[in-house]
Amino acid sequence: MNKIMTMNSFSHNGTTTTPSANVRQVIPYISEADKLQFSENINKWMLADKQLQMYNEKIKGLRETKAQVCRNIIEYMENKNIANNKIKFKTGELCLHTKKDYSPLTFTYVESCLTKAIDNPSDVQYIMQLLKNNRSVKESQDVKIIRYMDA
Repeated sequence: MNKIMTMNSFSHNGTTTTPSANVRQVIPYISEADKLQFSENINKWMLADKQLQMYNEKIKGLRETKAQVCRNIIEYMENKNIANNKIKFKTGELCLHTKKDYSPLTFTYVESCLTKAIDNPSDVQYIMQLLKNNRSVKESQDVKIIRYMDA
Protein backbone atom coordinates (compact mmCIF):
# COMPACT_ATOMS: atom_id res chain seq x y z
CA MET A 1 0.00 0.00 0.00
CA ASN A 2 1.41 3.40 -0.95
CA LYS A 3 1.87 5.98 1.76
CA ILE A 4 0.95 9.46 0.59
CA MET A 5 2.59 12.71 1.58
CA THR A 6 1.41 16.03 0.27
CA MET A 7 3.77 18.86 -0.56
CA ASN A 8 2.72 22.44 -0.07
CA SER A 9 4.53 25.55 -1.38
CA PHE A 10 8.03 24.19 -1.92
CA SER A 11 10.45 26.87 -2.97
CA HIS A 12 11.76 26.67 -6.55
CA ASN A 13 14.85 28.77 -5.91
CA GLY A 14 16.66 26.35 -3.63
CA THR A 15 15.80 28.03 -0.33
CA THR A 16 14.23 25.96 2.39
CA THR A 17 11.27 27.17 4.39
CA THR A 18 10.00 25.59 7.59
CA PRO A 19 9.26 21.88 7.21
CA SER A 20 5.78 22.13 8.65
CA ALA A 21 4.87 24.52 5.82
CA ASN A 22 6.33 22.14 3.24
CA VAL A 23 5.38 18.65 4.30
CA ARG A 24 2.11 17.64 5.91
CA GLN A 25 2.60 14.19 7.27
CA VAL A 26 0.17 11.41 6.52
CA ILE A 27 2.47 8.79 8.04
CA PRO A 28 2.28 9.44 11.79
CA TYR A 29 5.79 8.25 12.78
CA ILE A 30 7.88 10.73 10.76
CA SER A 31 9.85 13.01 13.05
CA GLU A 32 10.26 16.74 12.51
CA ALA A 33 13.98 16.18 11.80
CA ASP A 34 13.11 13.62 9.11
CA LYS A 35 10.57 16.02 7.57
CA LEU A 36 13.18 18.79 7.56
CA GLN A 37 15.78 16.54 5.88
CA PHE A 38 13.16 15.32 3.37
CA SER A 39 12.12 18.90 2.61
CA GLU A 40 15.75 19.97 2.12
CA ASN A 41 16.39 17.02 -0.21
CA ILE A 42 13.36 17.88 -2.31
CA ASN A 43 14.50 21.51 -2.58
CA LYS A 44 18.03 20.43 -3.56
CA TRP A 45 16.62 18.00 -6.15
CA MET A 46 14.32 20.67 -7.62
CA LEU A 47 17.19 23.17 -7.82
CA ALA A 48 19.46 20.60 -9.53
CA ASP A 49 16.64 19.68 -11.94
CA LYS A 50 16.07 23.34 -12.85
CA GLN A 51 19.81 23.94 -13.34
CA LEU A 52 20.10 20.84 -15.56
CA GLN A 53 17.22 22.11 -17.71
CA MET A 54 18.92 25.50 -18.02
CA TYR A 55 22.32 24.00 -18.91
CA ASN A 56 20.74 21.59 -21.41
CA GLU A 57 19.08 24.53 -23.15
CA LYS A 58 22.42 26.37 -23.25
CA ILE A 59 24.20 23.26 -24.57
CA LYS A 60 21.55 22.86 -27.27
CA GLY A 61 22.10 26.46 -28.35
CA LEU A 62 25.88 25.99 -28.37
CA ARG A 63 25.56 22.84 -30.49
CA GLU A 64 23.38 24.70 -32.99
CA THR A 65 25.87 27.59 -33.12
CA LYS A 66 28.80 25.20 -33.54
CA ALA A 67 27.01 23.32 -36.34
CA GLN A 68 26.27 26.55 -38.21
CA VAL A 69 29.83 27.83 -37.84
CA CYS A 70 31.12 24.39 -38.92
CA ARG A 71 29.01 24.60 -42.10
CA ASN A 72 30.41 28.10 -42.72
CA ILE A 73 34.01 26.89 -42.27
CA ILE A 74 33.50 23.89 -44.58
CA GLU A 75 31.85 26.05 -47.23
CA TYR A 76 34.66 28.62 -47.07
CA MET A 77 37.41 26.00 -47.23
CA GLU A 78 35.74 24.26 -50.18
CA ASN A 79 35.10 27.54 -52.05
CA LYS A 80 38.72 28.67 -51.57
CA ASN A 81 40.08 25.22 -52.53
CA ILE A 82 41.81 24.78 -49.19
CA ALA A 83 39.74 21.81 -48.00
CA ASN A 84 42.82 19.57 -47.94
CA ASN A 85 44.92 22.07 -45.98
CA LYS A 86 45.45 22.16 -42.25
CA ILE A 87 45.07 25.44 -40.41
CA LYS A 88 47.52 25.59 -37.54
CA PHE A 89 47.01 27.58 -34.38
CA LYS A 90 48.62 27.68 -30.96
CA THR A 91 46.88 24.66 -29.41
CA GLY A 92 46.45 22.44 -32.47
CA GLU A 93 45.29 22.41 -36.04
CA LEU A 94 41.99 22.47 -37.87
CA CYS A 95 41.34 20.22 -40.83
CA LEU A 96 38.37 18.76 -42.66
CA HIS A 97 37.68 15.06 -42.41
CA THR A 98 34.91 12.74 -43.48
CA LYS A 99 33.09 11.04 -40.64
CA LYS A 100 30.61 8.21 -40.79
CA ASP A 101 27.42 8.32 -38.75
CA TYR A 102 25.76 4.93 -38.63
CA SER A 103 22.03 4.67 -38.15
CA PRO A 104 20.95 2.92 -34.95
CA LEU A 105 20.58 -0.84 -34.92
CA THR A 106 16.79 -1.11 -34.59
CA PHE A 107 14.48 -4.10 -34.60
CA THR A 108 13.00 -2.87 -37.88
CA TYR A 109 16.45 -2.85 -39.47
CA VAL A 110 17.37 -6.28 -38.07
CA GLU A 111 14.07 -7.74 -39.31
CA SER A 112 14.58 -6.28 -42.78
CA CYS A 113 18.10 -7.77 -42.97
CA LEU A 114 16.89 -11.15 -41.72
CA THR A 115 14.08 -11.12 -44.29
CA LYS A 116 16.69 -10.66 -47.02
CA ALA A 117 18.87 -13.48 -45.65
CA ILE A 118 16.24 -16.04 -44.58
CA ASP A 119 13.57 -17.35 -46.94
CA ASN A 120 11.15 -18.62 -44.28
CA PRO A 121 9.13 -15.73 -42.73
CA SER A 122 8.25 -17.83 -39.67
CA ASP A 123 11.97 -18.30 -38.94
CA VAL A 124 12.46 -14.53 -39.16
CA GLN A 125 9.55 -13.96 -36.77
CA TYR A 126 10.94 -16.62 -34.38
CA ILE A 127 14.37 -14.93 -34.34
CA MET A 128 12.82 -11.48 -33.88
CA GLN A 129 10.70 -12.69 -30.96
CA LEU A 130 13.75 -14.38 -29.46
CA LEU A 131 15.75 -11.15 -29.70
CA LYS A 132 12.96 -9.08 -28.17
CA ASN A 133 12.22 -11.51 -25.34
CA ASN A 134 15.85 -12.05 -24.31
CA ARG A 135 16.97 -8.44 -24.01
CA SER A 136 18.38 -7.52 -20.64
CA VAL A 137 16.29 -4.99 -18.76
CA LYS A 138 17.56 -2.87 -15.93
CA GLU A 139 14.99 -1.26 -13.66
CA SER A 140 15.77 1.47 -11.18
CA GLN A 141 13.87 4.00 -9.11
CA ASP A 142 13.99 7.66 -10.03
CA VAL A 143 12.30 10.89 -9.03
CA LYS A 144 10.17 12.63 -11.62
CA ILE A 145 8.48 16.00 -11.51
CA ILE A 146 5.16 16.48 -13.27
CA ARG A 147 4.84 20.09 -14.33
CA TYR A 148 1.44 21.72 -14.51
CA MET A 149 0.69 24.04 -17.41
CA ASP A 150 -0.45 26.94 -15.21
CA ALA A 151 2.36 26.67 -12.61
